[in-house]
Amino acid sequence: MKLSNKQREQLWGEDGPYSEVNLIFENRILDDKDARNYYYIKIEINPLTFDIVEKNLDDFKDDEWVMSIYESHEEREDGNGYEAYPFRTEYIEKSDYKKAQAALKESKKAVTKMHKYVMQVLGNLNSI
Repeated sequence: MKLSNKQREQLWGEDGPYSEVNLIFENRILDDKDARNYYYIKIEINPLTFDIVEKNLDDFKDDEWVMSIYESHEEREDGNGYEAYPFRTEYIEKSDYKKAQAALKESKKAVTKMHKYVMQVLGNLNSI
């Protein structure tokens, strides 16, 4: 499939879909003391991948993480793509970090699955 220039730009990547999965540690400070700490996953998804997955959501209905990404999405402030926040936990003990690492791993697998799906739908992306 030959992609238009706009579609290529919406993939964010030169040779295929590009997205980001971030594990963020948030430290909240109240007055002059640490108040709370959180881990959360922030995913930035290119618009073409998101649109193709959204149109074919039934193909992902049994994938908990893809559905969690979809259900927690919002449009980016710049209007170019989407952000999703499928995981958040307060950091209280060391096991919370392990939970965050596991969520990061599952989020990366889900985004990779979404990218593979898009590449299959679009055909050989090396020809774009």
